[in-house]
Amino acid sequence: MAKINSIALTQGYVLKAPTCGSCSFLRVERVLPAWMKEENLRGAFWKLEINGIERTASCGKGGFTVKKTAICNCYEQLKI
Repeated sequence: MAKINSIALTQGYVLKAPTCGSCSFLRVERVLPAWMKEENLRGAFWKLEINGIERTASCGKGGFTVKKTAICNCYEQLKI
C-alpha cells in the first residue's frame, strides 16, 4: 500500500470513500450464466451466491438503478 503524503491528508483524501457499493440499501441481482445452469441440470453444483454474476444493482430505499461507485444523500454504512 502506498504511503499517503501530508498534502493528501490535509485535503481529506481517503482510500475508501463511502459509495453505494458499501451502502446498506444496496440490492444486487445475481444470475448464473447459461452454461452453469445447463451443467446444474446434469448434476453440477454451481451456486448462485458464490458463482453468480451481478446483473443489476439498485437502491433498496429508492428503488432506482445505481452504480456501485456513486453515492446519494441517504447513504448508510453497511453493518458487517
